Amino acid sequence: MAREQWCTLLAPVTWVGLPSPSKEESKKVCLSGTSEMALGGWLRNHSFTEEQLPLKLCAVSRCYRAETSKLKLEQGIFRVHHFTKVEMFGITSNETGQESDDLYQELVQIQIELLQGLGLHGQVVLMPPEELGNPAYSKTDLEVWLPGRRRYAELTSASNCTSYQAARLGASYVNKKGQRKLVHTVNGTAVAVPRCIIALCETHQEATGRRALQLPAFLGLAPAHPQQFQPNETSVDTGHEHNAFLNKVMVYNEQCLRKVLPLKNYEDLIDSDEN
Repeated sequence: MAREQWCTLLAPVTWVGLPSPSKEESKKVCLSGTSEMALGGWLRNHSFTEEQLPLKLCAVSRCYRAETSKLKLEQGIFRVHHFTKVEMFGITSNETGQESDDLYQELVQIQIELLQGLGLHGQVVLMPPEELGNPAYSKTDLEVWLPGRRRYAELTSASNCTSYQAARLGASYVNKKGQRKLVHTVNGTAVAVPRCIIALCETHQEATGRRALQLPAFLGLAPAHPQQFQPNETSVDTGHEHNAFLNKVMVYNEQCLRKVLPLKNYEDLIDSDEN
């Protein structure tokens, strides 16, 4: 069904540095880790004029990931095999060498505005070279403060890939002088739903257990009735809901909104919760 309904919208699989796929291999499909793959695939062998750029795209998709985590603080919906994500993708010219960086900074600013609009506290982290994948010339992570974990966690990221992806996809443009050049590409996450839910619930839960999450006015919805959280007296470490840890979360919640508490490593945090 997916093949029949969507194949006309997606470019064929791009094999970089490999022989052309056989007829059987070309039929193989896999689950997409991000809509960046589909948006980038659309660029394959595509030619633009300079006047058409920059081009700003956005997509909502279900993302599938192989990795999970055994860390106790990353259980639940923090790191999952599949989730919904809104992805931003941009294509720019390269006449001054600044175009892609300008759009990259614009994506980061959008991410900051989204986080602030949700009433979340975060920090912007410029990633060092050793943390960059092959495609990224520069990368920025936007980390949100999670009161329940007493730590920052990556919520979104943005990357400037310059011509790396375009060179492999054959994506180019013709400038006003008639010269053909490779386009530059940038990408960034707007919203990764599961982690955003975690941040919203933990940040907007008061010390009394009242959930004070405010719905944006533009949704035109009536405010949800506050609910009182009544945790069980079992431990989350054994796979159940817990009481002691969440009580600490509620006590720290108001403080976390005003200042950054000293961070503890996983072992110290787990030990303190068990004692």
